[in-house]
Amino acid sequence: MLVRVHGIGVLIEGAAGSGKSALALALLDRGHILVADDAVELRGSRGRLTGHCPNPLQGLLEVRGLGIVDARRLFGRAQFRRATPIGLVAILRRSPARVLRDLMPSVTRRGVRLPAVYLGAGVGHNPAVILETACRLLRPRRA
Repeated sequence: MLVRVHGIGVLIEGAAGSGKSALALALLDRGHILVADDAVELRGSRGRLTGHCPNPLQGLLEVRGLGIVDARRLFGRAQFRRATPIGLVAILRRSPARVLRDLMPSVTRRGVRLPAVYLGAGVGHNPAVILETACRLLRPRRA
């Protein structure tokens, strides 16, 4: 799944049932942008990674229990993009988030090193707020 939060493309990864669609809906509800559901096309070039949505799936989001949702119709066309550079990887886990020594470790996708945030289930966790905060922390680092 790929969303754009505070101007930063966020690749959301996780197993089926980990909450990717629920997180995307929460972010859309907070005014952020959907790029692609699970069928993200990744393209790497010159040390940058860009995610694209395949044409037939543009604006569509599959939500467990609701089926296929047309996000453009529900949230408006302004909350949808066809592509975005990726600046962060969010890794969802069904278990509580593991404690990490680094504030934001990094992962490599298609040969490009990207900051990462691990999000887990648990009482008191709000992954949308944590993800928004991670993107805000990254903004000053961007050149």
